Amino acid sequence: MGNPMLKGLLASLAVTHQTFASQSTYNLTLHLPSQRPTWAQKLSPHLAGFSLETDRWPDWAGWEIGKPNEFFNQLLLNFAERTGHMPFLRVGANFEDRGSVDLGLQVMNATYPDPTDNVPNPEADHIYIGRDWYALLGNLPAGTPFMWGLNLKYLDKAETVAHARLLAQAFQGERANLTKHVKLANVEIGNEPDFYDPTRSGIQGPYGKPLNNLIFDLNIYVGNWCFQVLTAGTSRLQMLPRTAFIQEPSFI
Repeated sequence: MGNPMLKGLLASLAVTHQTFASQSTYNLTLHLPSQRPTWAQKLSPHLAGFSLETDRWPDWAGWEIGKPNEFFNQLLLNFAERTGHMPFLRVGANFEDRGSVDLGLQVMNATYPDPTDNVPNPEADHIYIGRDWYALLGNLPAGTPFMWGLNLKYLDKAETVAHARLLAQAFQGERANLTKHVKLANVEIGNEPDFYDPTRSGIQGPYGKPLNNLIFDLNIYVGNWCFQVLTAGTSRLQMLPRTAFIQEPSFI
């Protein structure tokens, strides 16, 4: 811990954490030197990225293959110009566990609750994923790396296979030419499974328990995660699967 920059950063984070925890209103004084300190180091361009909720995925990527969202793509390119690397994208979050494949659809169909004054842009209740869903990744700028989330919460082998096969088709199948310029770095299985039910924290997760109403304890989680990994592997996807947690996975 001899790096003075790191010491200063950790001290600032500790003070900020105490301030947030103790009161809702606070004053924070930030002193910026007029010149770069001799001990300053460049930050890694990989420190920043974007995490996208799946129910708005076509809004980010564009609703048609070959017709990207130019504003979002320019944002990514501006970011790359300043850092030297394309930013990493994580696509999934809550909705990787609330999506079903429906090959009768072109892109997506989603059901949304009515907007309110407090929530003018509500998240979808459920999304149905169509044939072009993963192929829309080809709308992103060349070199964009990303991780995609698959459904764990349903504990449904058929659903996992359907998602994984459609994803594999976009990268290793007949549509691979559409996505050859972007990089699928990882596949994530399950979003915040420690928040599926109150087993861990005593607080009921906002999206309830898995569909079969299991208490999602350690044994059930590990068993089903391993099962889903093996299931997804049948689609020839070779990326390392992982899971996102709402809290640190201290029970593993």
